[in-house]
Amino acid sequence: MMTEKEIKEKKGKVVGIIIGLIIIALISAVAVLQGFGIIRLQSYVPVLSRIPLISKFFPAEEEQKKEEQLTSEQKFQLEKEALQQERELLEQLKQSLTLREEALEQKEEQLSKKEEELTNREELINAKQLELDRLVKLYGKMEPKKAAQIMTKMSSEEVVAILAHMKEDQVASILSEMKPEEAAAILRLMRM
Repeated sequence: MMTEKEIKEKKGKVVGIIIGLIIIALISAVAVLQGFGIIRLQSYVPVLSRIPLISKFFPAEEEQKKEEQLTSEQKFQLEKEALQQERELLEQLKQSLTLREEALEQKEEQLSKKEEELTNREELINAKQLELDRLVKLYGKMEPKKAAQIMTKMSSEEVVAILAHMKEDQVASILSEMKPEEAAAILRLMRM
């Protein structure tokens, strides 16, 4: 059999468990009612903050406002830091874009110079081609003996360029009027 002391201890434990279950049931009921919007716990905070044991869980309004202010100030600080980071990122992007823009301008300038050089070369080539065509016509109309005499005074490269654009029978006539050594040298250059 149990002693009186053991019975009291057992009753105390049972009472403690019952009180714990009641508190859990009350907290659950309050949470459910607050979840459905039936009661608003905020309106009971001033009353609950005066009860000694419960006041730890429900701070007074002033303390809650301070916490909210801190939270607002912290939010403001976080937003300020985020904005600063965005500013820094935008500044880096701006610098990067500026560098790229400068590089593109340099490339554009280089391309313009190259285009101008190519245009000048093309004009020069066209002018040389026109001059060559004129000389081909001129030497083609001359007597082969006269053309051969004039060509012996020119550089081998000039003679080859002119003869390369003439008809074969004209080239043969002019070469036949040259000294054999000169004609052979020109023919060797023409084959290259």
